[in-house]
Parts: sequence; C-alpha cells; structure tokens
Amino acid sequence: MLFKWFLLLLIAWYASKALGNLILTLRGIPIEQQRPTEPVRQTKREISKQPQYKSEVSKAKEIEDARFEDL
Repeated sequence: MLFKWFLLLLIAWYASKALGNLILTLRGIPIEQQRPTEPVRQTKREISKQPQYKSEVSKAKEIEDARFEDL
C-alpha cells in the first residue's frame, strides 16, 4: 500500500514538472538545463572505399540469374 502511494506521488511530481515546463515554453521563457552540455566537435572524416568492395561489386554483376527447370 505504501509503495502504491509512493509511486503515485512520483508520477504526480513528474507530471507537475512537465506541466511547468510546458507553461514556461508557451510563455517563451527558456528552460534551464539540468546539466551542462558540451558542444559537438566538428571533425571532417573522409570515407575511403576499399578495393575489395569494388571487386565484390563487379563479381556480383557477372553472376547470371539462376534458372528453374522443372523435372
């Protein structure tokens, strides 16, 4: 019984926080972040195709479609 009341209290707390944030957003007031976020580093990564991939593609194009023969 006590666990049920604790769970209901926890759900009510989360709902009140969500409703408060919704009201602040509708008013145009920015919501403060709980923890600081770090900016994402912009790095340029080049993707190089391996020579194996090209040979596999060319081999796949050379294979003929299988034909079904009824016995």
